[in-house]
Amino acid sequence: AVVALAAVVVAGALALGGVWTAVALAVAAFTVAASALARRARTQRSPWFETLGMAALGASTGLIAVAGGVDLRIGAALAIVVGTHTGLAVPLVRAEVRPRERGRARSAAVAALAVLSIAAVALALGGAGRFALALVPRALHALWLRASPWTPAHPNVVGVRETVMLAVVVLVVIAGAAG
Repeated sequence: AVVALAAVVVAGALALGGVWTAVALAVAAFTVAASALARRARTQRSPWFETLGMAALGASTGLIAVAGGVDLRIGAALAIVVGTHTGLAVPLVRAEVRPRERGRARSAAVAALAVLSIAAVALALGGAGRFALALVPRALHALWLRASPWTPAHPNVVGVRETVMLAVVVLVVIAGAAG
Protein backbone atom coordinates (compact mmCIF):
# COMPACT_ATOMS: atom_id res chain seq x y z
CA ALA A 1 0.00 0.00 0.00
CA VAL A 2 2.85 2.38 0.78
CA VAL A 3 4.49 1.81 -2.57
CA ALA A 4 1.14 2.33 -4.30
CA LEU A 5 0.56 5.56 -2.40
CA ALA A 6 4.07 6.80 -3.23
CA ALA A 7 3.53 5.93 -6.91
CA VAL A 8 0.23 7.81 -6.93
CA VAL A 9 1.85 10.85 -5.36
CA VAL A 10 4.78 10.77 -7.81
CA ALA A 11 2.42 10.45 -10.77
CA GLY A 12 0.38 13.34 -9.42
CA ALA A 13 3.54 15.36 -8.83
CA LEU A 14 4.71 14.93 -12.38
CA ALA A 15 1.33 15.95 -13.74
CA LEU A 16 1.08 19.01 -11.50
CA GLY A 17 4.42 20.57 -12.36
CA GLY A 18 6.06 23.55 -10.73
CA VAL A 19 6.21 23.87 -6.97
CA TRP A 20 3.53 21.20 -6.58
CA THR A 21 5.95 18.64 -7.99
CA ALA A 22 8.35 19.31 -5.13
CA VAL A 23 5.55 19.22 -2.55
CA ALA A 24 4.14 15.95 -3.87
CA LEU A 25 7.57 14.33 -4.04
CA ALA A 26 8.22 15.39 -0.44
CA VAL A 27 4.92 13.78 0.56
CA ALA A 28 5.92 10.58 -1.22
CA ALA A 29 9.33 10.54 0.48
CA PHE A 30 7.74 11.20 3.87
CA THR A 31 5.24 8.38 3.33
CA VAL A 32 7.91 5.81 2.50
CA ALA A 33 10.14 6.99 5.37
CA ALA A 34 7.27 6.92 7.89
CA SER A 35 6.37 3.42 6.77
CA ALA A 36 9.95 2.21 7.16
CA LEU A 37 10.21 3.77 10.63
CA ALA A 38 6.88 2.27 11.70
CA ARG A 39 7.94 -1.14 10.50
CA ARG A 40 11.25 -0.85 12.32
CA ALA A 41 9.43 0.18 15.52
CA ARG A 42 6.88 -2.61 14.94
CA THR A 43 3.96 -0.19 15.00
CA GLN A 44 2.76 -0.81 11.43
CA ARG A 45 -0.19 -2.86 12.74
CA SER A 46 -1.15 -0.38 15.43
CA PRO A 47 -4.58 1.24 15.11
CA TRP A 48 -3.18 4.78 14.92
CA PHE A 49 -0.73 3.93 12.13
CA GLU A 50 -3.31 2.00 10.10
CA THR A 51 -5.81 4.84 10.54
CA LEU A 52 -3.35 7.51 9.42
CA GLY A 53 -2.17 5.38 6.51
CA MET A 54 -5.67 4.72 5.24
CA ALA A 55 -6.64 8.37 5.67
CA ALA A 56 -3.57 9.44 3.70
CA LEU A 57 -4.30 6.91 0.97
CA GLY A 58 -7.89 8.12 0.74
CA ALA A 59 -6.89 11.77 0.79
CA SER A 60 -4.46 11.18 -2.06
CA THR A 61 -7.50 10.93 -4.35
CA GLY A 62 -7.74 14.72 -4.11
CA LEU A 63 -4.22 15.09 -5.48
CA ILE A 64 -5.04 12.68 -8.28
CA ALA A 65 -8.16 14.68 -9.14
CA VAL A 66 -6.27 17.98 -9.19
CA ALA A 67 -3.56 16.41 -11.35
CA GLY A 68 -6.35 15.33 -13.70
CA GLY A 69 -7.55 18.89 -14.08
CA VAL A 70 -10.25 19.12 -11.42
CA ASP A 71 -10.66 22.45 -9.65
CA LEU A 72 -8.60 22.69 -6.46
CA ARG A 73 -11.73 23.19 -4.31
CA ILE A 74 -13.27 19.97 -5.63
CA GLY A 75 -9.97 18.15 -5.18
CA ALA A 76 -9.79 19.31 -1.57
CA ALA A 77 -13.38 18.20 -0.98
CA LEU A 78 -12.58 14.82 -2.48
CA ALA A 79 -9.53 14.50 -0.22
CA ILE A 80 -11.60 15.35 2.86
CA VAL A 81 -14.43 12.96 2.01
CA VAL A 82 -12.43 9.92 0.89
CA GLY A 83 -9.68 10.47 3.48
CA THR A 84 -12.25 10.67 6.26
CA HIS A 85 -14.20 7.66 4.96
CA THR A 86 -11.15 5.40 4.61
CA GLY A 87 -9.41 6.55 7.76
CA LEU A 88 -12.43 5.99 9.96
CA ALA A 89 -12.93 2.52 8.55
CA VAL A 90 -9.93 1.25 10.49
CA PRO A 91 -11.08 1.64 14.11
CA LEU A 92 -14.69 0.77 13.27
CA VAL A 93 -13.87 -2.35 11.28
CA ARG A 94 -11.25 -3.51 13.78
CA ALA A 95 -13.87 -3.29 16.51
CA GLU A 96 -16.23 -5.42 14.43
CA VAL A 97 -13.88 -8.23 13.49
CA ARG A 98 -11.52 -8.41 16.48
CA PRO A 99 -13.14 -9.52 19.73
CA ARG A 100 -10.32 -8.05 21.85
CA GLU A 101 -10.99 -4.60 20.33
CA ARG A 102 -14.76 -4.67 20.83
CA GLY A 103 -14.37 -2.76 24.09
CA ARG A 104 -13.28 0.25 22.03
CA ALA A 105 -16.21 0.06 19.60
CA ARG A 106 -18.47 2.58 21.27
CA SER A 107 -15.72 5.14 21.86
CA ALA A 108 -14.46 4.60 18.30
CA ALA A 109 -17.97 5.20 16.99
CA VAL A 110 -18.33 8.42 19.01
CA ALA A 111 -14.91 9.62 17.86
CA ALA A 112 -15.84 8.76 14.26
CA LEU A 113 -19.03 10.79 14.50
CA ALA A 114 -17.03 13.74 15.85
CA VAL A 115 -14.50 13.49 13.00
CA LEU A 116 -17.32 13.22 10.47
CA SER A 117 -18.90 16.36 11.92
CA ILE A 118 -15.60 18.23 11.63
CA ALA A 119 -15.23 17.04 8.04
CA ALA A 120 -18.76 18.23 7.22
CA VAL A 121 -18.02 21.65 8.72
CA ALA A 122 -14.75 21.86 6.78
CA LEU A 123 -16.60 21.06 3.57
CA ALA A 124 -19.24 23.70 4.29
CA LEU A 125 -16.63 26.34 5.16
CA GLY A 126 -14.73 25.47 1.99
CA GLY A 127 -17.81 26.06 -0.15
CA ALA A 128 -18.20 22.36 -0.90
CA GLY A 129 -21.04 21.46 1.44
CA ARG A 130 -22.76 19.40 -1.24
CA PHE A 131 -20.04 16.76 -0.76
CA ALA A 132 -21.03 16.22 2.90
CA LEU A 133 -23.72 13.77 1.76
CA ALA A 134 -20.86 11.39 0.90
CA LEU A 135 -20.04 11.18 4.63
CA VAL A 136 -23.44 9.63 5.43
CA PRO A 137 -22.50 5.96 4.80
CA ARG A 138 -19.68 6.11 7.37
CA ALA A 139 -21.91 8.03 9.79
CA LEU A 140 -24.55 5.30 9.53
CA HIS A 141 -21.88 2.68 10.10
CA ALA A 142 -20.67 4.48 13.24
CA LEU A 143 -24.22 4.92 14.55
CA TRP A 144 -24.99 1.24 13.96
CA LEU A 145 -21.80 0.17 15.75
CA ARG A 146 -22.58 2.51 18.65
CA ALA A 147 -26.11 1.21 19.09
CA SER A 148 -25.79 -2.50 18.39
CA PRO A 149 -24.76 -5.28 20.73
CA TRP A 150 -21.52 -6.89 19.65
CA THR A 151 -21.65 -9.93 17.48
CA PRO A 152 -18.54 -10.96 15.61
CA ALA A 153 -18.66 -9.91 11.98
CA HIS A 154 -17.31 -12.23 9.33
CA PRO A 155 -14.45 -10.54 7.46
CA ASN A 156 -16.00 -11.41 4.08
CA VAL A 157 -19.24 -9.66 5.01
CA VAL A 158 -17.33 -6.63 6.25
CA GLY A 159 -15.26 -6.59 3.05
CA VAL A 160 -18.34 -6.59 0.85
CA ARG A 161 -20.03 -3.91 2.96
CA GLU A 162 -16.93 -1.69 2.88
CA THR A 163 -16.68 -2.07 -0.90
CA VAL A 164 -20.33 -1.14 -1.36
CA MET A 165 -19.98 1.82 1.01
CA LEU A 166 -16.94 3.14 -0.86
CA ALA A 167 -18.79 2.76 -4.17
CA VAL A 168 -21.67 4.82 -2.75
CA VAL A 169 -19.22 7.47 -1.53
CA VAL A 170 -17.60 7.65 -4.97
CA LEU A 171 -20.97 7.95 -6.71
CA VAL A 172 -22.07 10.74 -4.38
CA VAL A 173 -18.78 12.58 -4.88
CA ILE A 174 -19.10 12.28 -8.67
CA ALA A 175 -22.64 13.61 -8.48
CA GLY A 176 -21.44 16.46 -6.25
CA ALA A 177 -18.63 17.35 -8.66
CA ALA A 178 -21.05 17.36 -11.59
CA GLY A 179 -23.56 19.57 -9.76
